Amino acid sequence: MRVPIVIRSGLLLGGFSLITLTGCSSSSEDCSVPVREELDPSHLLHITDASIAVYKSDPPTSGAHLATSAPAGLVRAALLPAIQVTILERGDVLVQYRDPADLPALEGVVSNRVVVAPQPSLTARAVVTAWTYKLTCKAVDIEAITSFADAHAGKVQEH
Repeated sequence: MRVPIVIRSGLLLGGFSLITLTGCSSSSEDCSVPVREELDPSHLLHITDASIAVYKSDPPTSGAHLATSAPAGLVRAALLPAIQVTILERGDVLVQYRDPADLPALEGVVSNRVVVAPQPSLTARAVVTAWTYKLTCKAVDIEAITSFADAHAGKVQEH
């Protein structure tokens, strides 16, 4: 996993800049650095027909969402994008996987704030989303997925 670098403070000492860097690391490079996506302008829109919504990214990380509840826990069928966003809008993290063989490894990350669902149309092996955040994985990396979920579950910003 690539290490995201965040500049926390910069101090000028004797003409040299001192920068404190923080980040998280993993022993593998199976997942990308988490990406923060732009808030979809339709994020305040509640819809009743999941098939009419259009999103800025796939899988989406914000946008129009259903005015009803969405599934929780372990889901056995692929979710429409509007249902995915409804899950994220309530502050949950959504883990979607392409290969059914990955389900046994992912069952352990299911919690009251983490939903796991298949998505055969993914180009990556797994994609983890939270409100305006996305982690893309070329292999299932439980450490990276758990770290992402810990950082984003229960947090809905700019909403």
